[in-house]
Amino acid sequence: MKGTNIAVRGIVSQSSELDAIRFPPSNLIDGSTIGVEHGTIATKAEEKNWVEIDFKSVYSIRHVKITNRLDCCEDRIEGFVATLYNLDSESQPIEVGRFDYSDFNAILDVYSHTFFTAVDARYIKVETNNGKPLNLLEIEVHVAI
Repeated sequence: MKGTNIAVRGIVSQSSELDAIRFPPSNLIDGSTIGVEHGTIATKAEEKNWVEIDFKSVYSIRHVKITNRLDCCEDRIEGFVATLYNLDSESQPIEVGRFDYSDFNAILDVYSHTFFTAVDARYIKVETNNGKPLNLLEIEVHVAI
């Protein structure tokens, strides 16, 4: 059983914005996995693209679900890595959890990861290194119950 989706309370930032009106960062955490183009986020085509959610507090995370864009461009998530982390006293990232699809050859509609033991994190960052724009429909981050 999944706990509350805390991503919807977060703040989204990303490496770049393709079109802030059509693809605002807030689409990523609006709670909807029904939308297509106008429900997604999109970065520009750069060598490294990323999107990050700041939960504004540390939470005990048990489950992460990433929903890919479903109407086109599914391959843009190819080779992604998702990292959960906190910041140390000098504002340097401390990784506390990760799932890595950099060697995964299939493109899925949904990527779902449950941590065997919950991880305490304030941020999640999804990164690609494929030179394509990053398009995602939704990220859900569920607390442990």
